[in-house]
Amino acid sequence: MNKIVNFWGKPRTIENVIKNRKISWLELFYDLIFAVVFSRLTESLLEHQTLTGFINAILTFFWLIWGWGEFNGYFDNHGNDSIINILIINIDMILELFMGAVWIDLGIFDKTHGPAARVWGITCYSCNHCLRPLF
Repeated sequence: MNKIVNFWGKPRTIENVIKNRKISWLELFYDLIFAVVFSRLTESLLEHQTLTGFINAILTFFWLIWGWGEFNGYFDNHGNDSIINILIINIDMILELFMGAVWIDLGIFDKTHGPAARVWGITCYSCNHCLRPLF
C-alpha cells in the first residue's frame, strides 16, 4: 500500500506550506484552456439567446468551474513534476479542450446533433472525473 501512495504522491497537510512556491507552466496552461472554454461558452450563448440556452450555459459553466476548482485543489495538495502526474493532467486538459472546441456548440445549442453530442459530452465528463480520484 505504501508503494501505491508513493507512486501517486502523498497529499500535503495544510500546515506543510511550500515556501516560495512557483506556479508551473502546466497550471498556467490549464488556466488558459479554461479561459478559452469559457469564452466559447459565452460566445455560443450570445449566438443562441433563449431561456433553454441560458439554463444549459449556466449548468455547463458550473460544471466546468467545478472541474477547474478540483484541479487547483489537487495541484495545491499533490502537485509535483512526476511523469504520472503530468500524464494524467495532460489527459485532463485534452478532454477539457475537446469539450470547449467541439462539445459546447453541439451538445448545448444544436437541436439536430445535440442528443448524440450529449453522449460524447457525458462520456468526456465521466472520464475526466473518474481520473481525478486516481490522483
